[in-house]
Order: sequence, then structure tokens, then C-alpha cells
Amino acid sequence: MAGITVEIRSSELSKAIKQIKAWEGKKRLAVEEALKKGTKAVRREATQRAVVRSGRLKKSIKHGFSATKLEGRVYTNVPYAHFIEFGAKGTTISPKKKRFLKFEAGGKDVYARKVTLPRRAPKPFLKPAYEYEELNIIREIKKVVTTR
Repeated sequence: MAGITVEIRSSELSKAIKQIKAWEGKKRLAVEEALKKGTKAVRREATQRAVVRSGRLKKSIKHGFSATKLEGRVYTNVPYAHFIEFGAKGTTISPKKKRFLKFEAGGKDVYARKVTLPRRAPKPFLKPAYEYEELNIIREIKKVVTTR
């Protein structure tokens, strides 16, 4: 599956998770629940922050959770998501084997010797969503870990 995944490592979050021992079942379940809630919150925030043109990007933002790895994942599988998150430099496209490029615009075939694509500024939505929710996730996990 092609897509975009932004991996963000938090030393505080890692430390809090490492404090849980494998035999502390109730605490582990509570941490799993806190991470699941945090992952859902990040997805919700990313959906709100995503730019809307056709709505396809917003609809494609999904989340998942791995209990074995204690890891939440927010991702999208639209092929252009990374251009929106990170931006793209401008470029010129020219044909390799033919004399003209052929593409459709406005329902008609258009031919060109070269096409210049402009630079696109980044409009991040995944990383800022995580950064917005990070402290809440850490706070919830610390609360679970420190309670007896």
C-alpha cells in the first residue's frame, strides 16, 4: 500500500511506556487504551487540519493501533499526500521517447513539448496534529503509570 506515514519519536513517551512491566496487566491495558484514544485524537486533528480541494485527502486519513508494539499509527494512502505534507519543488516535464506530451484538460486532449509544474509550499497536517495532541497523550500515560 503506497501512502504517507510520519514517524515522530518522543523521548518522554518512550520513557513512560518502558516503565510498564510485562506482568502489570491492568496498567498495560490502561496504557493501550490511552494510546488508542490518543491515536484517534491525532487522526481527528489531522482530518481537521488537512486542506480540502476534493475532500479525498480528508476521507483517506485513517488510524490503527498495535497492542504488541504499543504503537498508534495515523496514515493516508492517497498518492499525493506527501506533496501536501512536505511540499514539492518546481520542475519541468518533457517527453522521453515522443515529441509531445499528451494529457487531458477540460475534457479535451492537449499536446505540449514541455510542462512546467510550479513549486508547491508544504501544508502539513499530520505532524502538527501529533504535536497538538502529544502532551495530552503523555499526560494520560503518565497518569496510568504513576497510579498504584
